[in-house]
Order: sequence, then C-alpha cells, then structure tokens
Amino acid sequence: MHAVTTLETLRQSYPNAQVATFTVDVACAPQTFYEVITDYSAYPQFVPSQRAGRILRRDHGSPTERLEVAMELSLVGKAVRYELVAEGVAGHSLTWSLVSGDFMRENAGAWLLDELPNGHTRATFYMAVILKGWLPGGLVNSLLTKTCPATVQAFKAEAERRATV
Repeated sequence: MHAVTTLETLRQSYPNAQVATFTVDVACAPQTFYEVITDYSAYPQFVPSQRAGRILRRDHGSPTERLEVAMELSLVGKAVRYELVAEGVAGHSLTWSLVSGDFMRENAGAWLLDELPNGHTRATFYMAVILKGWLPGGLVNSLLTKTCPATVQAFKAEAERRATV
C-alpha cells in the first residue's frame, strides 16, 4: 500500500488517476471522527449511494491497525462491489488501497485528521481513482466533484451526530 500523506504523494503514486481532495472542519474530537470512518458496516446508514460495508478482517496493532473491507455502492444505478485494505492510526489517519473491484482499476486515498485548538477536527480527504474500461468523462468528473463532497459532508454530519449522543 502506498503511504498517502499529501495530494502530491497521491498524484505521484497514481499518475494516471483522477484525484480529489476535500477538507472539512468537524465539531468532534479526532478519535470520534476516526471511529466513524472505520465503521464500515454503518456506511449504508449515512453515506449516499453506499449499499453495504463489511469488515472482513481487523488486526489491531500499536499504534497501527489493518482492516480488510468489502464494500458495495450504487453508481449510476449499478451495484459496484470492491474490496479495500486500510491502515489506520486511531484519531490521526486512515489510508486505503484497492484489493479488487468490478468497476475500478485503482482506488486509493486517505483521511488525515488534525486536532484543532478547540478540540474539534480538521479532516482532509484524498482519493485517487481509475475506473475500468471506457466511461464518459462526465461520469468520473461527477464522481469526484459531486459524489465525493457529498460523502465527506455525510461523514461530517454523522461524526457530529455521534459526538452529541
């Protein structure tokens, strides 16, 4: 798995990929946000177009944990299944890369979490994606310019909801 620490690192590691990055300030502690982004089975409850998420394996280490996950989302009315391997440091970062997928050749990225002075979180999302086969450029562009920002906002809303419970 490529270590993704900056947008430039992501672009260098995946030079042919479409890349996206979004930053959002979240009214919760970094640990709470990390718990949300690693709660794959709950994704269908709050992430737009996410149909299923399942942790296949979770190995807790210190300080890094490794997760293998199976995901399914709906993209343009089609079910898209894929598996990822992710490595995380609770409250700090989560990186992932594609293991297999029926619609993607590459899917890699990261969440980087910075604690703000008020105890809240600045969450930065990076993603690189290469879809399989020929697809209209508008589809990939829509994925990165509409779907990704909506997903980031969904994580923000869920983390803030959990922080108030």
